[in-house]
Amino acid sequence: MKTADECVVVVHGLWMHGFTSLPMAGHLRRKMHCPVYSFDYSSTLHSLDHNSDRLFDYCQALDERTVHLVGHSLGGLVVVNMLNRHDFDRPGRAVAIGSPFAHSESGKRLAKIPLLGKLVGRSLRQAHSREPMTYRGEREVGVITAARPRGPGKILGSMEAAHDGIVFADETRLPGAKEFVEMPDQTHTTSYFSRQAANRAADFLRNGNF
Repeated sequence: MKTADECVVVVHGLWMHGFTSLPMAGHLRRKMHCPVYSFDYSSTLHSLDHNSDRLFDYCQALDERTVHLVGHSLGGLVVVNMLNRHDFDRPGRAVAIGSPFAHSESGKRLAKIPLLGKLVGRSLRQAHSREPMTYRGEREVGVITAARPRGPGKILGSMEAAHDGIVFADETRLPGAKEFVEMPDQTHTTSYFSRQAANRAADFLRNGNF
């Protein structure tokens, strides 16, 4: 059964493409019973502001009145930056999954490696050039932190504090967000494809809590 006049937009992270959001979109569609769209953008060629402005234009063009947003990793920064930059007056909530709002130490380490630094891309570099992100909007935002310490982040240096394999747990803190939840069985990568993570996101989109 379709919920009338409501949709969800999924925003992928660094080095991903819109089609990689299809598993998450499918999980959300089955849970939310409404259309779910995958927003595609260049995570490396364009700045965070450029991609956030494109997301705003994309959402403004949607037919549904209520527009929810789910961003994974860098996608969460794109979502929150868009909400900070624009008066997006459609009803709805937003969820960020594994997003490094307080800067990405792994990204900074990668940027210092000769010949590989450009892989970080312009969006993450712009985020690193600013103060850690704070949410200033009125829309309710929830943050999911993956907490299983498995992933490639250790290749770039020591990861002593709690992390999800790529992003430190403390990096996902977003001042201004309504609610935070940790998922101890999810890594940074698995949380992008996980039915469990999608279900937690859908709970927040529906009810304003996890």
